[in-house]
Amino acid sequence: LSNLATNWELVLLVGQGDHFIYYLYNTYAFRLFGEGYYAPVTCNILLTIAIAYFGAHLARDELSLPPAQRRLLYIFILLHPDILAWSTVLNGKETLILLIHVVLLQAVALYFRGQVWRALLLGALAGTLLTFLRFYVPFMFVMALALNAFVRMGKRRILLRIAASSALLAGAYYMLGAQVEQAREVAAQTFVNPAFGFMRMLLTPIPFNTEAAYAFLNIPALLHWLLLPALFAGFLVMWRLRSPFSGFFVIYALLFIGLYAFVGELQGPRHRVQLDYAIALLQFVGLLKFFSPRSHSAIDANLAPTK
Repeated sequence: LSNLATNWELVLLVGQGDHFIYYLYNTYAFRLFGEGYYAPVTCNILLTIAIAYFGAHLARDELSLPPAQRRLLYIFILLHPDILAWSTVLNGKETLILLIHVVLLQAVALYFRGQVWRALLLGALAGTLLTFLRFYVPFMFVMALALNAFVRMGKRRILLRIAASSALLAGAYYMLGAQVEQAREVAAQTFVNPAFGFMRMLLTPIPFNTEAAYAFLNIPALLHWLLLPALFAGFLVMWRLRSPFSGFFVIYALLFIGLYAFVGELQGPRHRVQLDYAIALLQFVGLLKFFSPRSHSAIDANLAPTK
């Protein structure tokens, strides 16, 4: 990083444009663990530990999970089949993007707690990295914040809701206009029937019906299908909590699902990896509802709606 400015053109050339962050990530993986395919994969495995740790602490703070459930959630995320498969088999940027999603969710949580400057600093750092990895993600987070603000305001404040949401989206478009236009062009070129797209995004890959190169996803896909009832129950529980963060979390997940339903290019299992923390947390909350009703009631009691 010390000579990044002097080698900027070379970095862009190697990265074939703006998507160079993962090439830097691979470079430092080679420096840490030696040159070989295993080096960035090892780094990805280490990132899953960070994802599980910060993700479990975020859920503890926002869902008032007791220590035992927090530890259980940490293990659940760490050994989550989809996260485990993508981080241990392929050298890809998906695990890094997933970690940045968790960081952005932490920034949103800080914002709702009134720690605005810390939230902005953390969000700006994560958003900048994502601009060079998945350029549309920061704008999607801003849209989720705007929609959450719109939903949470009272009926008598409809004009304020519209003004605040419009200002937030306009500011995001001003900063990320080029990326938004690029995303719009891609979406227009690969638009599909959303009903078909939703089912494909949700159920791909079909267990034991994958190409040979993706056979490592057979077991994770089967477990994903088996946990679909828990996933849907988790959505319902999170929405009923009606805290600022839980409302945002549901809108955030639904926005990305909606985007994937419309845009054919984003419907493969690779793009869904960045939602794996949200999926894992919703599955966990749904399982608590099914198998530990008392714990589910405790979450409801501990999260009084914030006005």
